Amino acid sequence: MHHSINIPAYNEADRILPYLRRIAEYMRDRGSPFEVLVVDDGSIDATSSIVSALTTSIPEISLLRLSDRRAVQRIRCLLR
Repeated sequence: MHHSINIPAYNEADRILPYLRRIAEYMRDRGSPFEVLVVDDGSIDATSSIVSALTTSIPEISLLRLSDRRAVQRIRCLLR
């Protein structure tokens, strides 16, 4: 089974790196294919650059950067 993990993020630079590493380690230990999509909802800190840099060492992680702070809320409504 393929797992898709979607993580909304807004100004999470202080905690996003260890969090994503733990998720990747957990999923790799289980041996299931997975992907992690981090949706940066217009962060003004280094969240996007941290996630972007991490994608080189953990290719299962990808970044969607949105410029509008309310974008994640609209996406959630579309998925319902």
